[in-house]
Amino acid sequence: MQRAHGRSSAPAPAESVEGVVERIVYFNPETYYTVAAVDLSGQRAPVTVVGRLAELNPGETIRATGRWRSHPAYGRQFEVDAYELVLPHTLDGIEKYLGSGLIRGIGPTFARRLVEHFGAETLEIIDQRSAKLREVDGIGPRRLENIRAAWAEQRAVRDVMIFLQEHGVGTAHAAKIYKAYGGESVALVRANPYRLAEDIQGIGFVTADRIAGRLGVAPTSPDRIGAGIEYALQQAAGEGHVCLPQENLVEEASRLLGLPPETVEPILGERMTSRRLIRDLIPEPRVYLPGLLLSEVHAARILRLLATTPARLPPIQVERAIEWAEARAGVAYAAAQREALRTSLTSPVTVITGGPGVGKTTLVRALVDILTAKRAAVLLVSPTGRGAKRLSEAGGVPAQTIHRALGYQPRTRSFSRGQDSPVDAAMVIVDETSMLDQVLAYHLLKAIRPATTLVLVGDPDQLPSVGPGNVLADIIASGICPVVRLEQVYRQTGDSQILDVAHKIRRGEAPELARAAADTDFFFVSRSDPQEVAAMVVELATRRIPERFGLDPLRDVQVLSPMHRGPCGVTRLNQLIQERLQPDRGAALFRSGYLWRRGDKVMQVRNNYDLDVYNGDIGFVTDINTIDQRVTVEIDGRGVAYDFAELDELVPAYAISVHKAQGSEYAAVVVPVVTGHAIMLRRNLLYTAVTRARRLLVLVGSARAVHMALRNVFVEERFTGLRARLERAALAAPQEPQPELVFDLTTRFL
Repeated sequence: MQRAHGRSSAPAPAESVEGVVERIVYFNPETYYTVAAVDLSGQRAPVTVVGRLAELNPGETIRATGRWRSHPAYGRQFEVDAYELVLPHTLDGIEKYLGSGLIRGIGPTFARRLVEHFGAETLEIIDQRSAKLREVDGIGPRRLENIRAAWAEQRAVRDVMIFLQEHGVGTAHAAKIYKAYGGESVALVRANPYRLAEDIQGIGFVTADRIAGRLGVAPTSPDRIGAGIEYALQQAAGEGHVCLPQENLVEEASRLLGLPPETVEPILGERMTSRRLIRDLIPEPRVYLPGLLLSEVHAARILRLLATTPARLPPIQVERAIEWAEARAGVAYAAAQREALRTSLTSPVTVITGGPGVGKTTLVRALVDILTAKRAAVLLVSPTGRGAKRLSEAGGVPAQTIHRALGYQPRTRSFSRGQDSPVDAAMVIVDETSMLDQVLAYHLLKAIRPATTLVLVGDPDQLPSVGPGNVLADIIASGICPVVRLEQVYRQTGDSQILDVAHKIRRGEAPELARAAADTDFFFVSRSDPQEVAAMVVELATRRIPERFGLDPLRDVQVLSPMHRGPCGVTRLNQLIQERLQPDRGAALFRSGYLWRRGDKVMQVRNNYDLDVYNGDIGFVTDINTIDQRVTVEIDGRGVAYDFAELDELVPAYAISVHKAQGSEYAAVVVPVVTGHAIMLRRNLLYTAVTRARRLLVLVGSARAVHMALRNVFVEERFTGLRARLERAALAAPQEPQPELVFDLTTRFL
């Protein structure tokens, strides 16, 4: 199982060492640089082994070649040039291997019993004479079968790992490949390595292309070029584009493949002829993945139908209803708020926009009160669970995520609500519409019957959706329905500064950074050196804010960073905060590049419809079961069980990116703002970050970086066709997507 990382020259002959990995001291998921404590034969204490050791796990036996070095700060280390994983042959190594959680069904207790009973023959007996395991106390027929199945699976997964390593690819996804392809894994990947990019979450074209190159696939192979074109379009979707102009797609695919455009264009033509990709002419020649074209075409049709079909709300005397709602709430609505209510109660589709504190939630509550008094059903939905929870509190009736409201069925991977079974509501109110991507918007609109009133609430000045599309902005720009903009701030009281800061940033005005009154809820901590900024962020998030304001550092305080890399990026801040809040490494599980402990704060980074968890969901590790290879995470009050192979869908969430924080609010927010993040420092990003804070906001960094963000109003164009389709009188597509192109949400927009 060789993993070679060669060096051009070495001042001294290479040496070889072999030992059991005791623990992972440090791991950088960006570079794979690892510091591990390894128990070497003949050494009294574990030694430090360093190098690019991707996917190394405690309990495994490593055989490495390299050189001994003396580090000025950390002492004697073995620096690895190349290594392989081998089955252990010492009693201690066998026990640690079996008890590490690598073999489902065997934990530390049974590992010790097995080794005590069978000694050095333990692995051979498990592999070849497993019936003898019944001799060990506690192993009955059921556990024996579980161990047999787990050992066979692990052996098959190791075969996949060996194959991947032979072709210069990391092994983190070996278990997923085996789960997808079973015993034919290696044969199927050899036959068409590019299927990995389509079938396995987390493996992209670059990895598949590396394997293909080692297998002898020619650079100009049609399979390679076709896969590269589709990957370029999928990458564009991941960046928010629903489609790409044809010339842009050819240019991007050419760059990715290292081939001239004239070599790429014919294969693109073949993919469009076979309908794997679709060329559309609205608003100009653009190329779509079939599922995204379907979602855009039909979302536009349905939205236009909703906007032109008279609403069928119960008879309402609008002005009297507004006065009644005012009296019920004990407030006097401003002119813009009255206009928003009036429009929502008379127009089939309405958009209400505005920043924080302008009264959007007050209007939601008023609409719910009015329609409830008329015995008309109101459905409140939000793209995220956290948004739904806040919407429930605002509206006074239960709100749901869009997925839950539409009845997503993990087994069939479909929604129970749709055109043939629409939601039962006189009015549908969608909060945080800026987060609504094109795919989810299509499924929501499909489940709304004509004559149902639709109210879309959102803040167009925030970052757009993480997924493809620019739905809210396209709807507003199309003019298809009335848009009411709320500007006046109502929520600010006393000396609260958060809302003032947010609205100044939205207008491009510099907030007062010098203010530091004891009773304020906004602080700016001036630091220029990135290392000092990171240290202060950690100190604030883990000690100062919790102690002064009585907040839980895990559940109430959230660090938001504009970028993932660098000393003030998400990756590094997570490592620092985890070390501060979770210092006990003895009980840690190392999988998928991260150390996991009970109590860790984690975030889901991909939609997993089988587990009913979604991109951006945050939870806390409550249990790590090495016997069953399960990690349980509490998300929104329920336990979600992750198989070890699914842990690549989780990342630490002590610090998260601003993009991932969309739709959420936190009691306290700490944001590093440094010039090193210049590429991401934009006004809408800073605005989104500060509007996540509910009780306390702290910016740490330089005034120069804040001003850089204020001046940068650049918003990257997203290629979409929704606005153009909404503006057209005839919305028929040049060619209707065929039924077989209806896509499974779990695929990559195909």
